[in-house]
Amino acid sequence: MGLSVRRADAIAAVLEGFRVGRAQEVQAVRGWIGHVLRGGNWRFSDPEGVAQEIVLRLHQLVRSDRVLDAESFQKFVYTVAKHVCVKIYHRERRRAAREQPEAEPDEAPAALGASNPESELEQRERLELVATIFQRLPEPCRDLWDWVYREELAAAEIAAKLGITANNVRVRVHRCLEKARAIHASLQGT
Repeated sequence: MGLSVRRADAIAAVLEGFRVGRAQEVQAVRGWIGHVLRGGNWRFSDPEGVAQEIVLRLHQLVRSDRVLDAESFQKFVYTVAKHVCVKIYHRERRRAAREQPEAEPDEAPAALGASNPESELEQRERLELVATIFQRLPEPCRDLWDWVYREELAAAEIAAKLGITANNVRVRVHRCLEKARAIHASLQGT
């Protein structure tokens, strides 16, 4: 069951207006984005910032002619909005986990401000081990891991930088992880 001609024309008009930045059409797209934001129970720290990031991503995709047909533009907006929301949701969760690490029951005093020399020593040793492994990785792996874990770039963003596919980026990350595990195993064996 297809769209009515009138509705299909209206969506095509929204696409064209959005492409050139007309306020009314941009507002219509923001309404569709708002629907995704409200319906997902995302609990973002900055929902307006998320909406703006989605609009910017849509502008990039529309200007590079990634919309296959004008009649499916609304569905395209929903899909892109959901993907961006998932990306931001995971990014915020990773940041929150880094800022508030969970304390083990026997580490509770350290979390409350008391000093625990054993856990500090273990943490320092782990950081040194990670630094050693990182230094022994090949340069391409170090660059890739900087982009993935420090800059928190998506596979598609890294792929654009390297001129490869996003799937190829994921494969390279996996291979670098295998190399890091092998280095870790060799360090543990010595």
